[in-house]
Amino acid sequence: MISACWFDFIVSRKALLQQMIVALVVALVMAFSTGTSMVIVPVMVCAVVIALPVTLSSLDERGGWERLRASFPLSRGQIMAGRSLYLALATLATIVLGLLLAIAFSLAAPLIPAFFAEDALAFACDPFDLLLVSLCSVGIVGVITGIMLPLLARFGITRTLTVLPLAFVAIFVAVSLILGSTEFAAMVGPLMGTGSEEMVLMAILLFACAGVVVFALCSFLAARVYENRQL
Repeated sequence: MISACWFDFIVSRKALLQQMIVALVVALVMAFSTGTSMVIVPVMVCAVVIALPVTLSSLDERGGWERLRASFPLSRGQIMAGRSLYLALATLATIVLGLLLAIAFSLAAPLIPAFFAEDALAFACDPFDLLLVSLCSVGIVGVITGIMLPLLARFGITRTLTVLPLAFVAIFVAVSLILGSTEFAAMVGPLMGTGSEEMVLMAILLFACAGVVVFALCSFLAARVYENRQL
């Protein structure tokens, strides 16, 4: 599994570096346009990690890396497990990078000229808020990349890009129905306006854990699907 993870990194390192640079630029633009450094972490994580499975599959099919990898003394399940590990490590690395950048902005907030931001002190962010956005980022990319992995393992890049929007529309409709239901309103209503920091942290922590669970289950499903795919 480790060797499969390392192979994916070797194949995609140039594309990953380009995505990191683009995500960094977009995060900086978003930070200055919104007047807060809180957006840096989620923007960087989502921009890099969500695009990474598509990049890997595209490189596999275009460069023939998929057939080369299949010649290794590894099962297809191990290959997909290595890819899942690579995505998890990329998520962790991007979160750390985004946190370092957000902290740097926070420390340098008094030095930012008014030309770039009217209220430069707004770039200062609380560690608790950084923790919340980091956990939210984990939940978001866990769910989205988790959904993408089985589709890419089964259909490849071309057909997945056709099916994926339909899957996300179905999820959006399902979530909208749940949030708009009277049962959900009756359950959440008493909690509105009374939530403490501990309750908010617990809710977002549960969301992050849900993203991790979805990613783990979908990674297992992707490995099973990839075992039966004809290359």
